[in-house]
Amino acid sequence: MKAEDNFEQIKCNLCNSNESYILFKGKDMVHKKQGTFTVVKCKKCGLIYTNPRPKQSIISDYYPDEYWDIGETTKSSETKLKLFIHELINKFSYKLTIDTPIDGKILDIGCGDGKLLFKLKKEGWKTYGVEISELAAEYVQTKYGIEVFNGTVEEAHFEDETFDVVILNHVLEHLSDPTTTLNEINRIMAEGGILVVGIPNAGSFEAKFFKKYWTAWELPRHLYHFTPKTASYLLEKTGFEEQTIKFDNNPNIILSSFKYVFQDLRINPLIGLTLIFPFAVFTSFILSKTKRSYNMFLYSKKTNSGIVDQ
Repeated sequence: MKAEDNFEQIKCNLCNSNESYILFKGKDMVHKKQGTFTVVKCKKCGLIYTNPRPKQSIISDYYPDEYWDIGETTKSSETKLKLFIHELINKFSYKLTIDTPIDGKILDIGCGDGKLLFKLKKEGWKTYGVEISELAAEYVQTKYGIEVFNGTVEEAHFEDETFDVVILNHVLEHLSDPTTTLNEINRIMAEGGILVVGIPNAGSFEAKFFKKYWTAWELPRHLYHFTPKTASYLLEKTGFEEQTIKFDNNPNIILSSFKYVFQDLRINPLIGLTLIFPFAVFTSFILSKTKRSYNMFLYSKKTNSGIVDQ
């Protein structure tokens, strides 16, 4: 089988158009998987997406074992230092919040290590998770006693109008068919329920400044790259009304993007990142206040049933 046989050409998931133009071609800078990947923009609606993309039958090959690294696994000193710095920065970053009554059911799709669900459980929510990683699903159920379905939300077959809140935190961009998944979420949400979507902002200053070096392209694992406009359009199309968008002030993406720039310029990343750290922190703060930072959280309310066909 030829390498190109593992890839597929797709239409725009938002407007079903076949017309697009190439934004750039890039590589997997994060996990160094082989290949060059093309990012295109729909001429009709402006949706940015990876095309061609890996077929679902082989997409897991682009998720290395460490992608699912959770719990108390053995880590190198370098990895521990990176995690410590990231966690320190995260303490001062925007936190996903749920401002609705805490006596209902909440579902976290792509719940990962379950820390968010455990926090919500302690606050009084009836918590449920969906996670495609068998390792992560078992970990959350064992450690926190939270019910987690191992698979996709479509495969879970939840009953109609089950959940008051559904969370998709850095999941939507990985989905092969976001429209279908959001329609399923609409079906299982109670009327007036709240959907929280956390996604990278492809319309951010960082994306435009770093171009192919922007870490949040995450090629080829991120199949879609949303802007506030295209994300809002998708939510409206699937029966949700956007309430507000919050922008993150986390400088991690600026720092990691500069790292790859420094590597290409043969500059010692440690020296370079140390020098630009204050700039990254200040810039990310300003960008979040001006609604141009890399990460955004969209809070929406279910208003009607989603669509079946595009």
